[in-house]
Amino acid sequence: MKKFEFSMDKILDLRRFEQKQAEGELGKVNSQIAALQNQLKEIAASHARVVEQGRGCKDFSFISQSQQYFTLLDAKKEEIFKQIAELEIIADQRRQVVKEAMQKVKVLEKLREKKFNQWKEDTQKEEETEAEDIVTSRFGFKE
Repeated sequence: MKKFEFSMDKILDLRRFEQKQAEGELGKVNSQIAALQNQLKEIAASHARVVEQGRGCKDFSFISQSQQYFTLLDAKKEEIFKQIAELEIIADQRRQVVKEAMQKVKVLEKLREKKFNQWKEDTQKEEETEAEDIVTSRFGFKE
């Protein structure tokens, strides 16, 4: 019995590699977004710490510096939101690339499966035919 060979195995391997590459690129963008979101959490925590320190404080200098610090934090937040928005656009593009790569792989895998099932069916028929020929030839010699 001959071994199953799919003529497009190399293309399928290439498509799988492309899919993994695309998933890796998407992962990088998602990790950048997560890092920026962590920075936002740190800014919020910093803001809360300063507010807590300033409770009941009558020192004008501290209040003034706090307001300037809040302005700086707001500017950082806006910059981070801008970066996140830009990265979200890139992430959406990368998701589309991953989706297309997955579809290409799926199509080839289905084709491979269909060809394998056909090969299996053909091989089984050949084996049945050979078995029938052997049985027929043995009974033919005895007569």
